[in-house]
Amino acid sequence: MRLHHWLLISVFALFLLAFGIGILIVGFWLFPSAPVGEIEMQLPGSPRPPGMDEEFDPDRAVVIVAHVALGDADQGKIGALAVQTKRGRTTIPIAEWRPRLVDELRQLRQDPSIQDHVRIEGEKRLKWASVVEIMDACKEAGFNNIGFAPPPDQ
Repeated sequence: MRLHHWLLISVFALFLLAFGIGILIVGFWLFPSAPVGEIEMQLPGSPRPPGMDEEFDPDRAVVIVAHVALGDADQGKIGALAVQTKRGRTTIPIAEWRPRLVDELRQLRQDPSIQDHVRIEGEKRLKWASVVEIMDACKEAGFNNIGFAPPPDQ
């Protein structure tokens, strides 16, 4: 009699577990999570996404060159940053680089000869979190079309 009860309880517990998992699967299928945010960007060699209204002109664009910091503790973080346009190259000091980059980009944004396009040229060892920080700074400065250029160390 005890074996029969134990078997009945085990089967009932497995049934409840399977039923609960089924409810979760159906719930996630019927009610998927909403997208958190979208970033328009253009990867090298890809067609232009909607919203990029003008053709990319390298002579009128801004290129942000990001080099990786040297040293084991800072591996993959930004070590050197420069903003490059047809007028020349401006080095951004790494100490408090984000507000300085935003200021530089805002000044460039005032120039009518500069396009709304920014290309980030980061070394391949640069961590993605650093690239996202640069993209956020570009958005904050008013640049909406952000793309990527091949890494300078390629």
